[in-house]
Amino acid sequence: MRNTLLAQEIFCETVKLKSFYQGARSSHVSEEKAERLLDELEAALGLSLFEVRKKGQTTPAGLKFFRKWSPSISQLRLMSSQPEVSSGTLRFAFPFTTGAAVFAPLTSLFAERYPRVKFDIQLATGSALPVWYNTDLRVVHDVYNYEDVKEFFLADAVRILCAAPAWIKDHPVSRPKDLERYPVFGARDAVEHRSIRFTRGNKEEAVLFHPQVVCRNNLAALHCALTGKGAALSVPRFLAEPFLKSGELVRILPDWNVSSLSLRAIVPNQDLVNPIIEAWVKYVQEALSKQKENFQCQPR
Repeated sequence: MRNTLLAQEIFCETVKLKSFYQGARSSHVSEEKAERLLDELEAALGLSLFEVRKKGQTTPAGLKFFRKWSPSISQLRLMSSQPEVSSGTLRFAFPFTTGAAVFAPLTSLFAERYPRVKFDIQLATGSALPVWYNTDLRVVHDVYNYEDVKEFFLADAVRILCAAPAWIKDHPVSRPKDLERYPVFGARDAVEHRSIRFTRGNKEEAVLFHPQVVCRNNLAALHCALTGKGAALSVPRFLAEPFLKSGELVRILPDWNVSSLSLRAIVPNQDLVNPIIEAWVKYVQEALSKQKENFQCQPR
């Protein structure tokens, strides 16, 4: 078992570093021993993992095994010493806007607890990008169905409607249906050929939007609303908060609710979860729970 794990580590490091020599060196074994362990691993699998072993170029089967083994190997390397003194790298992928505004700053504060761990943060647009290639944790919106994952609920971001004061003066809105007559801005999944459900107690209204301008980003929708040419719909309150405080934007229909934006952390579905990642999840959950106006932290 130990030799198998070591062989998998050598393989993953060779692919990651694009060098067999560097892979052996990173795994603290001689090139001769690394060659023997990789030969034994390929023999046990009954297939070749490399097109060019020296350069870390994989076969299609090898790439599949790299994606399968790499998360566990990375975590085992980090867990080989005490988390407080670990010198490894954790790679996080966050949604572009919530990552920049929420999760990257929180990770910067959290990193003070682990001065020898490097936190490599990628901001990603959309959810169809490869997840596990050199990624230890990813934050996603709503449900993620692309791969088998282990999921940690972080919070539901409260979403609101808002617009510039001058626009509101010229475009009276007393109920959600009134919005169908006016220009609106919002992320594509919120407004493009879809109805948005508004609720107030037991009352419900479904409003269908066909906007001329569709933003694929909530922050962009807010800045479009700042032009005074329309209302921003279903935008996270934490993004709108600075504009609400300055008076540049005003909340519309504050008594009505729209669906919240679910935020979840996902990791590969395996028995080993890096203790630093578990600590990060708890840290973020606690931090968001203190922002009650912007986040709901009880899982639905």
